This record gives sequence, C-alpha cells and structure tokens, in this order.
Amino acid sequence: MEDALRRYAANCFLISVTLFAVGCRHDGLSPYSEADEVRLRADESKNLADPRGDLAFMRNIEITGSTVIGDSESKGIALDHWQGKPFSIDRKGGQVVAVSSGSETLLDGKPILTGQTLPDSGATWITNGSLSLHLLKNGERVRFQAFDGKSQPLQSIHAPNFYAPTAAYRIPAEWVPAVREMQYHRTNGGSDIPAHMDGYVQFSLDGKSLRLYGETLPADGKDPAMLFIVFRDQTSTTETYPASRFLYVRDGSREFPKGYKFDSAKPTKLMLDFNQAVNPVCAYNPNTHCPIAPPENRLSVAIPAGEKRYNAE
Repeated sequence: MEDALRRYAANCFLISVTLFAVGCRHDGLSPYSEADEVRLRADESKNLADPRGDLAFMRNIEITGSTVIGDSESKGIALDHWQGKPFSIDRKGGQVVAVSSGSETLLDGKPILTGQTLPDSGATWITNGSLSLHLLKNGERVRFQAFDGKSQPLQSIHAPNFYAPTAAYRIPAEWVPAVREMQYHRTNGGSDIPAHMDGYVQFSLDGKSLRLYGETLPADGKDPAMLFIVFRDQTSTTETYPASRFLYVRDGSREFPKGYKFDSAKPTKLMLDFNQAVNPVCAYNPNTHCPIAPPENRLSVAIPAGEKRYNAE
C-alpha cells in the first residue's frame, strides 16, 4: 500500500505541473474510500445473480405486427423453458394487445385477458415459469426484452474477479468540453452504432498526459445522469476484458465536488476512480452485444484496477 500511495502522490505532482487548473487535492472532492470499492464489488455480484439481470438476458423480440411467442413447437418465436400455450400478441400503432395466452403466462402475477393492452411501464413484467418479458418503447420501435432465470450463464455464475482496490487509481482529472462524433463497433457480430462524445477527461498517469472521450447519459428513473466512458488499456491483452471496460461517473457522486451538478458544456474538475471500472454485459453473456473501445480510448498505459476478466481464475 505504501508503494501505491507514493505512486498516487507522484501522479498528483505531475498533474499539478501539466494541468494548471487541476490541483492534486481537488478541493471539494472526496478522498479515496475503500468502502466504496467494497460496495461496488457487492453490487456487481448481486447484479450478476439477478434472474432479470445481465446473465439472464436472452434476446430482444421486435414487435412489428402479429407475433407468437412460445416453445419450439409454436411456429413463432421460440424461447427455451417456455411452458404451456403460446402467447399471441398484436401491435396496433404504438400499443401491444394480447390476442391469446395460456394460464402459465401472467402480467404482474395475474392472468392476461384477451384484448388487454400491455403496459410499458418500467415496473411491469410478463412471466412464464422462469421467463420474464419486459415491454419497451423507443420512438417507433417496440420490443420485448426476454430474460431467463434458468439461463446457462446464470446457472454457472461465480463471483466477479477484481484487482485489490488502491488509492493509486483514484486519479484527479479535468473534464474538457469537445463535441466529437465517433462510431462504436460492437462485439458478437453486432451492428455499428454512432456515439456522440460530449468531451474528454484529461489526466496523467505513469508520467504520461492522457485523455478519454466520454458521452453523457441522461437520468432514466433508475440511475442518475452520468458520464459514460468506454476504454481499454494495456491490461486488456492479458487480464481485463479485451473488447472494453466501462467507467461510469455518476452525477451527484463523490467524483464531483459536493453539491455540483455536472454540466458537460463546462470544464470541471473531477476524479476518475478506475477501481470502479467494470466489464460490459457481453463479458458474461454471449447473447449480448457491447461497444468495443474506440481507437481514441485505447490507452498506452496499464491500469490494473477494477474488474478483471469474468472467466479468469
């Protein structure tokens, strides 16, 4: 730990020299807390075990018209572990209406009635045995997200693997507004997706001045607004997930000055806690697609902090 603290002090000195507006103390920002890192690991383990979480995700089911969901004999969309009669639905404009269903298929624990309009609220679930369907609307797109509490990844779950937390990788940084359009490639044959970067975080590590581009994500009712960074570093070839790692800097968190509301259009001081870097969903579940870190966010230094490869011993 003494070596880690000496390294942290050296990083602070370099930043104070190279980034004039960014002080090592970062007045108003909270210091490193090992309790935060322990809490993150507990949350990650809990999320992985969730029967409607990352490991349980099966597929997206697009609803464009009449759709039948059932087992492999239903001549529709087949889901493993489906029980009983198929579930028939029809899309009418932006609404999804039940046509027929068996007694095994329930809406929030109650039988689904013929002609019933299915709500798309975040708390509403359609269930069938170990399966859960979540209805989502995004503009003209309407789809179910399908989860299976008996999925193979969920049955073979083990605890996520993290580096030991250290203050050396909670690093002072500065947010620099700089709008830039990029493109994410995605894993597992997924299509490319555009990314609107609102700026970059600038910091120093191992004597190098570095930057990582990030996009701001709005609050969604479950999570606060946040700065989202997809990156790789030199550990990606050996110990961490090769495609990318995710770092979330949440509005109202300890990473910003107390009481400060992040505004991506304004420069600001913040902390980057790489101890909180986590794997994308596709590191656990081959049914998912995740963004690969763009070339601009592939660091030339190793950052042995945060979550390691999920299948690493």
